[in-house]
Amino acid sequence: MVKRLVNSCLLLLGLACGNSHEKQPARSGSTGFAPVATPSATVEISRDGKTIARYESRLPDAVVDTDILMIEMNSPDAKYSFMGYIGSTRSGQYELNGEQQPGRATIHLYHDGPDMPPSLTPTEGKFSLTGMNGKSCSGSFSGSLKDPKGKAYTIRGTFSNIPVRNIEAGK
Repeated sequence: MVKRLVNSCLLLLGLACGNSHEKQPARSGSTGFAPVATPSATVEISRDGKTIARYESRLPDAVVDTDILMIEMNSPDAKYSFMGYIGSTRSGQYELNGEQQPGRATIHLYHDGPDMPPSLTPTEGKFSLTGMNGKSCSGSFSGSLKDPKGKAYTIRGTFSNIPVRNIEAGK
């Protein structure tokens, strides 16, 4: 009986030594997905050089339709609504224009309140799309205009890792 026990122990020891972990591929500690970067977006509005509003959009959104990228960044209290249209789906610098055109950008800021016009559309400035990979977009913008009363407004902001949905037909 003792001889069987010794032989069994030697057999188990031999199997354990012959099955080294060095020959096995490394295993991941987790089977989950890698963390996705959190989207962020900040918009600042100034009038005559003084900041009158600044907000972080909690749920920024972007949509691609054929060759147009549309980005929405609303304030948490729904007082401000920012819409950006880029006449391209590639990273680059785009001049602002009052109307949507290929190769140009348009930004609109809608406002619900008495302290500024209900809609601002800067025609001077740039929209920079620094990261566009089909799944998310990042960049910045800055635009300026004068309202009918002669007050100068500047709208600027940054955004990163905004998820992009493709609504192009068949995708």
